[in-house]
Amino acid sequence: MTRQTPAIVTTIRDRCKRCYTCVRQCPAKAIKVEDGQAKVIEVVSLIQRHYPSLLPHLAPIVSPAIALARVVKAVHSPGALVVFIGPCIAKKAEIREESAAGAIDAALTFSELKALFHKEAIDPPSMPESVPDGPGSRIGRVFPVAGGLLKTAAMSADVLETDVVVTEGKDNTLYAIHELVQGKLSVKFLDILFCDGCIDGPIIDSREGLFARKQAVADYVKSRLSEQTPEEFEALLQRYSRVSLRRTFENQSAVLPIPSEEEIERILRSVKKLGKADELNCGACGYATCREKAIAVYQGLAESQMCLPYLVDQLQENLAQLKRFQEELQATQDQLIQSEKLASMGQLAAGVAHEINNPLGTMTIFAHMMMKGMTAADPRLKDLEMIVEEAARCRTIVSGLLEFARQGKLNLTTVDVNTLLLDIIAEVDRQPFFEGVSVINRLDPKLPPVQADSSQLHHALSDLVVNAAEAMHGGGLLTVTSGVAEGNDSISISVSDTGCGIPQENLDKLFTPFFTTKPTGQGTGLGLAIAYGVVKMHRGTLEVQSKVGVGSTFTMTLPVSGQRVGRQSLEHREELIGLPQEEPQPPDDSLPRG
Repeated sequence: MTRQTPAIVTTIRDRCKRCYTCVRQCPAKAIKVEDGQAKVIEVVSLIQRHYPSLLPHLAPIVSPAIALARVVKAVHSPGALVVFIGPCIAKKAEIREESAAGAIDAALTFSELKALFHKEAIDPPSMPESVPDGPGSRIGRVFPVAGGLLKTAAMSADVLETDVVVTEGKDNTLYAIHELVQGKLSVKFLDILFCDGCIDGPIIDSREGLFARKQAVADYVKSRLSEQTPEEFEALLQRYSRVSLRRTFENQSAVLPIPSEEEIERILRSVKKLGKADELNCGACGYATCREKAIAVYQGLAESQMCLPYLVDQLQENLAQLKRFQEELQATQDQLIQSEKLASMGQLAAGVAHEINNPLGTMTIFAHMMMKGMTAADPRLKDLEMIVEEAARCRTIVSGLLEFARQGKLNLTTVDVNTLLLDIIAEVDRQPFFEGVSVINRLDPKLPPVQADSSQLHHALSDLVVNAAEAMHGGGLLTVTSGVAEGNDSISISVSDTGCGIPQENLDKLFTPFFTTKPTGQGTGLGLAIAYGVVKMHRGTLEVQSKVGVGSTFTMTLPVSGQRVGRQSLEHREELIGLPQEEPQPPDDSLPRG
């Protein structure tokens, strides 16, 4: 069974939140993104993988850690196990390389060493201080500091010395490598460090700042110089001269598939990059350009959804859609509340109408009987006539209540709504309240017919037209519009006026029985309630939009011919208002007309 080598660098899945910082910071692009999670493909040497043309220029010498390990095993103790301890995670990869194999047996970070001490109950501060076994390194101890390599090799790093260049940091290092590849940089020795020396390694866990650490190393080096004379150090170098410090570098470049121009454009279109203007090249995904990221997507290293502007656009679209859903839900809830209110009012209206109807009939009959025995000069005659008139007005109100509670069975016929609207306008145009009102007809000549009860629909539309005219107080513009609603399965009828408008706080009450803004005695408050009931029986909708000082628009929708109405609608209405299917109606002669 093959033992799997543990990964050197990994990402923490629970903390990987689509920020793509690792993609942006990794110069070797050794990060693969799958399902929004970043994964380290492998730890690679930048020059060996991405700049193989520079391999002949790499110094063929092992690192100080490998050099010291070879000295230990070749001169001091051939069977020794050597462990490297430091903040450089790259050492974990270096000890696995073929050219360095066998020198170092394990590489630990300071955090791992502290965990080991804790596990074994070892407390280093409580132990006596001792001098390292050697071999002594004198000035070589300054190697962890940026520029320490040059100091160790007795080379000058003067700013006027152009043959030797030292650079630190990821951006500066990549810039120097690019210029070297392009032949723009002419140097004999280039010392490059991605970090600011080993004292700033990626796994450093010191709480001290960078400059404090640099000073501590320098002070320690100076304090130890007296332990060994230059002659003694030279003798040691002669002793270790037979130890080979050479190494080789392999070409690790990998050839990835290159997409065609069509494939690149397809990937760009998937994130709404439809043209050059859409390619922002913001770098948020970790790639310098949108096209570079598209190539990485094709190669399986990235995902299309890594594009931050695209994600922001998608988020805005989703928020807008969510807002629409919330508005639709709120509208549905408002309609449900309104339906429940109307259902309660319908039950009350039916009960009140039934209880009032009989006493009204009795009052009217006895009033007529008394009037028959009186002469025209009798002073009581006018009082009785008033009783009859007021009873008749109550009868009208009771009739309206019953219409609201249940309009009865629908007598369905094929109705031309345009003709019906023109007839209504012709009827009301002769009324006094219509004086000064101009009418604009915007009727769709191709409006399909509907299956409806012509009489009840006439009543509902008449109420809308009359209300619109009365809202303009003798002058204004009345616009009647008809057309096919969206989806082609219903028609739309709207009645608009330029009247006083309806206050926002009254909009939810418009279809409630007995609600009216007219002066006392000029309206029963049943017109819109009845119209609403008629429309609901026809499986339609009735909505209103209004602004004070501008006017109002009532919009009615009805299913076109072929949609199911009739008995089903009647049952729906009965279910809506919570009434039994048969409600006793007052006889026509219950209120004699005298």
